[in-house]
Amino acid sequence: MGREGAAMKFPWIVSILVATISFGLAAVGIATAQDEICPETPLWTHHDGSFEYGYSWQWTMTPPDLGSFAERFTGAGTVCGIQFYLTTTGFAAPDISLFVWASDSGSPGNVLSVLQGLHVSAPPFWPTCWGYDIEIYARVPNEFFVGIWPHSGDDIMSLASDLDSSPEDSWTKVPAGHQWAEGWHQLSEVWPDDAGALSIGVYKMPANSGLPNPTNASKLTWGSIKGLYK
Repeated sequence: MGREGAAMKFPWIVSILVATISFGLAAVGIATAQDEICPETPLWTHHDGSFEYGYSWQWTMTPPDLGSFAERFTGAGTVCGIQFYLTTTGFAAPDISLFVWASDSGSPGNVLSVLQGLHVSAPPFWPTCWGYDIEIYARVPNEFFVGIWPHSGDDIMSLASDLDSSPEDSWTKVPAGHQWAEGWHQLSEVWPDDAGALSIGVYKMPANSGLPNPTNASKLTWGSIKGLYK
């Protein structure tokens, strides 16, 4: 998928460059080792493990998910966890929401599972990134998306990105008030010269696997999710 658009302005968008990586922290909902959340389950990513850029929508994010970021994956199965990397250029003690979406003609569609209001340990200052592993369960079809909505507010918190890997599966949900239409866009539409694969990975079991902890799988409808923010 091509890089579209003319020269872009970045109102309320924070972009950062060049990163080193560290992994491991302690916080509610966080595991420091893969075998703590999804034993012997493959981690699927589109990045190469090094991150040179970061993205954030500052101030204009609107619940439940405007300003979120999503990565597309293929292969039916059972999601049991999400991994992502965060960094900051200012104080950040973020709350986040995590989503699993079904595909709707190639972009994120119906919500299959959601974890809301998770408080995680503050990420380190750029150029260091921290990796977070969090359990979330959903049975997924052949094409699906996983992602994060960071409640960064005034805090300059960014989701790390790998500029050396293709952004063709990376998406963001543009909030209102920008030059792009509100809703889902490929990352390369918003950052045409600085788009890379997002630092989002998914732990996914084969299609014949059951939910090991079905009580953690959300049964909320999208209407009920939006209703939580009235």
